[in-house]
Amino acid sequence: REKTVDTAENRLQLSLDDNVQYVVGVGPELEKAASKTDVSAWSNVFKRGECSSQNIKLPEKLSIDDSAWGSIPEIEIAEGESKGMAKNIFSGKMKCAWDEQNLYFLFDIKDSDPGINNDADGVYAWKGDCIELFIGDPDRQVPGFLRQRDYQLLVTPFTKSGKPLAIFCDSYHKGQSPAGIKTAFKVNSDGWQAVIAIPFKSLELPAQSKGGRLAMGVAIDNLGKQHPRYQLDCNGANSQDACRWSILNLK
Repeated sequence: REKTVDTAENRLQLSLDDNVQYVVGVGPELEKAASKTDVSAWSNVFKRGECSSQNIKLPEKLSIDDSAWGSIPEIEIAEGESKGMAKNIFSGKMKCAWDEQNLYFLFDIKDSDPGINNDADGVYAWKGDCIELFIGDPDRQVPGFLRQRDYQLLVTPFTKSGKPLAIFCDSYHKGQSPAGIKTAFKVNSDGWQAVIAIPFKSLELPAQSKGGRLAMGVAIDNLGKQHPRYQLDCNGANSQDACRWSILNLK
């Protein structure tokens, strides 16, 4: 579609998204004022984090207490809106592992009043106590919102029905549950734990092997009786920009 856009003091205001926009018929004064953009440099504005995921063998039935997790290093999720909050009120740690068919996560979340969601459910579960997982293309260079091969997954045991929830909430897969996903939870008075197994095929990915790479973001949402919703984000950045997700190396 073609449309005329007015300028103000030789400035052109555009609303940019992932769609390509062409500017034609630009006058000489505006052309001189235009800046040159080096797209190849966009990914260098924010240095992406990196972490490793070890190969693991887990039984068909998931368990929070499986001894196989003992050798997997723990990652503290310390960035986000609750930075500085007392850790007994809200804090989170995770472990990540894989085998040829699945990506695994183990979460240990400290929460002074677990299970509060104010009836947030389904694709809006992020408004209450919830884990958010972001998985996508590690080679993406251009910043922007999630695309068709980027996934935002919500996982929580706290729902209206009382049944655990695992559901995509990104715009391309919204409302779908990952085929074959498995979860297990443990809730107590000072927090909750979760173990999650996500089949690579549910992310449209082939079986993985050592040396594989994924883009990954993790956030933990928390709603409390005495405080508004807070979030821990492993990247300390807006998880809706897939170029800010960390690189997960399969070791």
